[in-house]
Amino acid sequence: MWSVDWDGGFVVGGDGNRRLTPSFRLKEFRRPDGTVRVHRELVSALQLLRDRFGRSIAVRATDPDGLGALVSGDPMPLLRDAAAAFTARGLFGLAALHADGVAVRIPPPERLASIDLDQALETAFSVTAAFETAGDKFQQVTGNFDGAGLSFGPAQVNFGTGTLVPLFRKFQAADQAALRGCFTDEDDCDDWLRVLDLPASSQIDWANSVTSGAAATT
Repeated sequence: MWSVDWDGGFVVGGDGNRRLTPSFRLKEFRRPDGTVRVHRELVSALQLLRDRFGRSIAVRATDPDGLGALVSGDPMPLLRDAAAAFTARGLFGLAALHADGVAVRIPPPERLASIDLDQALETAFSVTAAFETAGDKFQQVTGNFDGAGLSFGPAQVNFGTGTLVPLFRKFQAADQAALRGCFTDEDDCDDWLRVLDLPASSQIDWANSVTSGAAATT
């Protein structure tokens, strides 16, 4: 159950442990008096900032109107630079380095900049991928925890749904030499290409034989 209270586009209460995005829980936006008011677009922007920064970000305080926050991360200058890049794209209206962190604000909701299709896809892809997997989302391989045999990458394409093989066929068509270069042993690559030709049930059996359990991550 989605245990979050809304006031228009603002989160104003709910279960503190509820993840608003993959990296931020509701309780991280609570004020010292226990209240919370944060605009959903600010939360989304902070998730994108965290993804670009590539390190953890702490929310130190939120502005009373819910449109800004003071965040910190190490190294701070790199966090400021990441925030400045999003300011140039219109995601933030302000990004300034303070003694205790980086202050960021989104524009007023009625004046939020329109985004192009590429940025919309990047946003959707980043948030979805962060829920789907952890670590380097472009290299993550997950074992058979859901009956799919083996899942790969940011969207966790897999043998069970038939989505993994078409992706690797595209890799082959684009640059087979580069694909082979991803394997430290050529025999492993040959084995992988052989598996791609098998029926889905056999692919799942093979995946189970090379992972270390139902919840394995390799």
